[in-house]
Amino acid sequence: MSAIERPPIPAGTWESWGENLSDYLVRIKPKLAFVSSNDAAVDNGVILWNSSGYPVVSKSNSYRQIALADGYSYLSTNTDATASSADTAYTITYDAPTIASQISRDSSNTTRITIAEAGTYYLMFSAQCKNSNSAGDFPTFIDFQFWLKKNGTNIAESAKKFTVYGNAATQAVSAPFVATLAANDYIESCWMSSSTSGSLDASAAAGDVPAIPAASLTIHRLTQ
Repeated sequence: MSAIERPPIPAGTWESWGENLSDYLVRIKPKLAFVSSNDAAVDNGVILWNSSGYPVVSKSNSYRQIALADGYSYLSTNTDATASSADTAYTITYDAPTIASQISRDSSNTTRITIAEAGTYYLMFSAQCKNSNSAGDFPTFIDFQFWLKKNGTNIAESAKKFTVYGNAATQAVSAPFVATLAANDYIESCWMSSSTSGSLDASAAAGDVPAIPAASLTIHRLTQ
């Protein structure tokens, strides 16, 4: 407990000490005490303030961070992405985030999304997949695959596969991911098409309908 958080010791007259104690209680009442090395999380449900800038609560003999609103972002791209080669991995370049806190797009490498705070993150990816084979051809299907990379390496078991059937067909797809990330890790969204006729297709606003991004990514931190 810091010195400013300690109650005044009995000194001087009882009246002056009582006034100091009353002032202390008014001052300290709305504040959380800082957790120190001497604090043991023996009892569950004790809330303190950690010097890293977050409240913590005691549970199962440890202090666990209470996740606040920091650690979220929404990114999208209104630019079409076409597979120049079949079965080839491409990374998605998002526009600058429209909503963000402690998550940013790298200014020098715009495929990278940098995480400021460590934690377990929930990510929801969506895309508008298009099979651009002409309507005069025999009906075809195209497989699309999406996955995440962390610091340039594929995240194990993160791939999702979708099939768009029919010429000139468009299908909206979405996929959830969960990833444990350290501070300053960066992630990238990757995709692949089984045909060069596969693309991520953006649609402009039309009348009362707003624009549809080619791809989007929502990120939210779940835990420390």
